[in-house]
Amino acid sequence: MSIDPTQDERDALASAWRLQRTGNFVAAFDCAQEALRRFPGSQALAYLSVLALASCGSTEAALEAFHATSLSANPHEDFAALEARLLKDMAFSRRADAELLLTQAAQAYERAASRTDGTYSLQNAALLAALVLGDRSLLQGAVLRANPLCRQNSWARSRTFLQMRRLCFVRPQCADIIDSWYRPPVGLLLSSDQLPARIETHENLEDPDRPALVYCVGGGACAGRGDLTARGIQLHVIHAMAPDAPSGPPLAVGQPRDASGHGDSHTWSSLLLDEGDDHERSCAEAALGLSLGHADALSARWVVLARSGSGWRVDRNPDRECIRAAIASPSDGRERRPRYGFLFADAVSYSSLNAADTRRYWTQLLPKTAAEVLRRHAASIVLRKTWGDAVHAVFSTASAAVAAALEIQAATAKLAEELEPGRRLSFRIAVHYGAADRGFDPVEETPSIFGPQLSFAARIVPVAPPGGVFVTEPCAAQLSLERAVDVRCSYVGTTSLAKSYGRVRLLTLA
Repeated sequence: MSIDPTQDERDALASAWRLQRTGNFVAAFDCAQEALRRFPGSQALAYLSVLALASCGSTEAALEAFHATSLSANPHEDFAALEARLLKDMAFSRRADAELLLTQAAQAYERAASRTDGTYSLQNAALLAALVLGDRSLLQGAVLRANPLCRQNSWARSRTFLQMRRLCFVRPQCADIIDSWYRPPVGLLLSSDQLPARIETHENLEDPDRPALVYCVGGGACAGRGDLTARGIQLHVIHAMAPDAPSGPPLAVGQPRDASGHGDSHTWSSLLLDEGDDHERSCAEAALGLSLGHADALSARWVVLARSGSGWRVDRNPDRECIRAAIASPSDGRERRPRYGFLFADAVSYSSLNAADTRRYWTQLLPKTAAEVLRRHAASIVLRKTWGDAVHAVFSTASAAVAAALEIQAATAKLAEELEPGRRLSFRIAVHYGAADRGFDPVEETPSIFGPQLSFAARIVPVAPPGGVFVTEPCAAQLSLERAVDVRCSYVGTTSLAKSYGRVRLLTLA
């Protein structure tokens, strides 16, 4: 859902902030960017756009975007201190030069405080000092004063908590105080029969059960969505297919359609499932995986809730495997189509290589990168092929596919050989997870895997960054269900795919 063209700047800003405060960073970034096209002089929208981009995990890109604005000269303290916040984030994520970045962050906070006469920058420095110095009483007082404030701002609270926890490795005696920091839960809305019978019914959703963000499926499978939005709880709805626009003619068959959107009360995304798939089960599993991943990323509690009459049943300590088993049970007894992890990669600017570099690519570079990695993962590979510079592999799990993708990029980064002076090999890689059919390739006369989900995955590769890995929401959800603990997915935004395939929410992999 796009921004209403009659919406003024204040309304557009309020819509974007509602998304940001509940942890819907990618939707907040999209909303702010869309509004900036209509109000290009708005520094408030520029600030939120940079902030949301950093929240998606793209901190360095956010810092670059900040330097392209005039926010540093703005007398508003939040605007002026944004650079310091970004430098501090980079310090926490890059230990090698963390000391230098923290020093730069401290200097930026000082400049902001002196220019704006604000207290935020000084308070932020004091909180860090309490941790670094190991002053338990100072830290405990700061946490107790902060906990009653902004209880619905899951983004701000989780961000501060993660920063404190990253510093905890030097002050382990403060771990119990840090763990008392309040983080609003992330919820999953199910139908009542999917919750265990032991769960009692409550009339209201009160703290600490009240989530800031709830994932659910589209259609009529889950009751109570309207009650949640009326309580100010943000929803993210998973659809099997992209819903038609609320106004205007229906989309024609084959016409590109957006696979995500946002409104004031909810955001949504579509899995673009094939005909004949078990749509309800696939959507529920995606909602389950995304809610788990989001809760883990925010270091927040995960709760499961269902409408029951006029009240709510809330599982405060849900068993992940029991919930997954309840969702995975087939409703009609049909055998489910097998699902796979799809990896696509291609070499950047391969078509511009000369004959000597093309030979070097096939005889030296490709064998040391993609080929060697795929050989190590052979036990998990169902199919692997090359088409020109493109590498395609189908894996039995999403975890194996993303592990191979990261290993290919790592192997490529270590190469000493150059293709030509000043130019090195880099791949664009995309990973998707979905259903496909086993078959037989009549041309190659070999077993094969085919289906629309492979085409969908292939459209992502051209928009992936050189040296980066993009994954889809179904892949990110499956990684959570497979408990892939050594990878992190961060939203990068809603991106238009190649060949007019539509717009879809994508994540970057690390």
